[in-house]
Amino acid sequence: MFKDPKPLIPFLGIPFIKLLIKQLQNYGIKKIFISINESQISEFNKVFDNSITLVIEREKLGTGGAVKYVYDFYNLQDAFVLNGDSYSDISLIDFYNFYCIADSPIVIAVSKNSSDRNDAGNIFINEKYKIIKFNEKFDKGLYINNGIYIINRNFLNNSKIKFSLESYISENLVKTNIYAFLTNSNVIDYGTPERYKKYLTKINNLIKENFHVKN
Repeated sequence: MFKDPKPLIPFLGIPFIKLLIKQLQNYGIKKIFISINESQISEFNKVFDNSITLVIEREKLGTGGAVKYVYDFYNLQDAFVLNGDSYSDISLIDFYNFYCIADSPIVIAVSKNSSDRNDAGNIFINEKYKIIKFNEKFDKGLYINNGIYIINRNFLNNSKIKFSLESYISENLVKTNIYAFLTNSNVIDYGTPERYKKYLTKINNLIKENFHVKN
């Protein structure tokens, strides 16, 4: 169904990923990095100017490997990390404040699972918001991953070069305090034809609101 890379799928003529960038810029974030595969260079170069840094993966590194590569290459200490094909309207200030007081090198934004989905990063937490189970795509949980993280580079120190961030999180739950930041915002994920149809109007409205686009 999708010919373009999913983050570049246009809604009212605006690539979806520009909505994520707008969200970051609305909170004063100026240094924005987008990790892309080498085969996607031409598509992304058509969309972005030099204000956005495109980080090229010469080989596929996985979701975690791509994040680690950016951290290492640009010597980042802490950063917001967002999936490029989903949106959640949360307060990044509240999220960051929670991260600052949490005893954790990584905090994940989560929301209540209000559907019957079991393929959205199901999360189980205790009464102190510590994540005790992280099942990516298995077993319906009370909470789901919003696809927004704050990660300290120390969390990635013992990882491989190529790895899945989701699997790495799951593997480190026992030895690392990993906390959930609870939000009231639903996750907009248009990754399947059914969900594309479901969220089309909502995404179009977000585009109109943020970019003053008319039909």
